[in-house]
Amino acid sequence: MIGITRFKRNQQVLVDLGTANIIMAAVEYSLTEKPHILGIYRKHHLPSVRSNIRDFQSRLMHELKDVYASLQKELPDFAPSEIHYGLTAPYYTAETVKVREEYEEGHNITRDDLENIRARGADIFLEHFKHPSAVAIFEVRTLEEFLNGYPTQKVEGRSANELSLTMRYAAAHQMLIHGFQDLALRFHAQVHSFLHTFPQLFSDMFREHISGSGVQVIIDIGGELSEVIILEAGIIQNVFTLPVGVLDITEEIARIEKTDYESGEVLYRKYIAGRLEPGQASKIDEVLRSAVINWKPHFELAFKEMPAASRRSLNIFLVGGGALLADVQGLIMALEVMERMIVPPQMHQVDPKAFQDKVSGYEHFEGAGDFGILSLILKTTQ
Repeated sequence: MIGITRFKRNQQVLVDLGTANIIMAAVEYSLTEKPHILGIYRKHHLPSVRSNIRDFQSRLMHELKDVYASLQKELPDFAPSEIHYGLTAPYYTAETVKVREEYEEGHNITRDDLENIRARGADIFLEHFKHPSAVAIFEVRTLEEFLNGYPTQKVEGRSANELSLTMRYAAAHQMLIHGFQDLALRFHAQVHSFLHTFPQLFSDMFREHISGSGVQVIIDIGGELSEVIILEAGIIQNVFTLPVGVLDITEEIARIEKTDYESGEVLYRKYIAGRLEPGQASKIDEVLRSAVINWKPHFELAFKEMPAASRRSLNIFLVGGGALLADVQGLIMALEVMERMIVPPQMHQVDPKAFQDKVSGYEHFEGAGDFGILSLILKTTQ
């Protein structure tokens, strides 16, 4: 396994590895002050998730090297001891596994009992891979613990004849992990690399920093893919990966404007900021309406899996590059499941700049698309 134990140091590189963009932050930590962002570096991400794994990994590493070079050029004395990668689909595969074990009457639960159950869970998780040796588990999180069928916290040392754990495992391809480790050596021979999944990062962040009860849904609108993360009591209940994203919009903008992708992305950003001429803006309005029609069936499927408690208390949080699109908000509120809500859901846009009390150098944030970097900063501050 990789990246489960963390060694805290003074400077860190944090990487939000999306399907359309790479966002990299240089962050300095202090025991007496909040984390300080020295710089954030961005690059459009050329490798497509539809590529084969070898071509994808090779091109991805090339892109990462370019972003590293930009950081090192601006901060030549920056010497990180850790690099943390935040991964979205499809860089990893994750699954929730439940394992139950019975013991003799009066058995005291030990640390070895817990480790044995986690090991069994890992074996069950890896059984689903055609080539288990080609992947490595990098994230294991215990979501729920039950003693004799009852939810319990801190089960170690307690007496029970039945122990059940619900755990979430995440794994990545060995080639990808080795590539990350090789890139880390560009900074320093002793630098440590750690991998995290954004659903787990967001879950931790919401539990620690964003108050709220009932069911919470985080919608992360990415480049080629988007994720719908369903939380209840701060625990991941389900994660859906949808084959839709901002690329659908920017590529269509580029097509109707008869330009390249980069120019289409510039137009998209100007549209979001309200800086386009009315005629051009109206054409992009039509692109968005068309995209929303194509996205709706995917979101309908994801929201059908909502816990029953969501009918009375549901908060929806939009993050990622498409979080500011009014059409996306309208899409969510028009889903069939919303008609069955007893209490109307609350919709929120999460702006990293709202967390100025947690981090300095927040002026480097550009908007909701930097929510992933913020979650990494808060994670590595713990």
